[in-house]
Amino acid sequence: MRIQQAQTILGYNFKRVDHLDHALTAAGVNEDDHDGNRRLAQLGAIILQMVLLDNAYMNGDSRNVANLCLSLAATKNKRASLAKSLGIDRLIKCCPRQTGQPPSKATLSLTFSAIVGAVWVDSEHNFSVLSHVLKQLW
Repeated sequence: MRIQQAQTILGYNFKRVDHLDHALTAAGVNEDDHDGNRRLAQLGAIILQMVLLDNAYMNGDSRNVANLCLSLAATKNKRASLAKSLGIDRLIKCCPRQTGQPPSKATLSLTFSAIVGAVWVDSEHNFSVLSHVLKQLW
């Protein structure tokens, strides 16, 4: 149910839903993978910057405008805010120590970035697919 809800929010159906499940799994949930979605989030944060810079370049924006776009759009607070406003906060598997508490801003930001990374991996690095998903989310 939660995977289907996430796919609806994203406007993307995963070929391998385990990518999305991993993106929605916070650190500390699984003993055998304590990092949870952190590795995917690391990838997703860089990919997000690449997409934003590509858009700025294709629009003919100056480097200053591109840097401003990155500083405003790619921040942890912005990613956390987007995750919450999209309802992703309700779909995250959180660490048992956080039972009954809403996900932290850090967890929301990591999850948003991990979703970007999961789409990138699942789509086999298809820039067009990722750009479409990000337009859905932004």
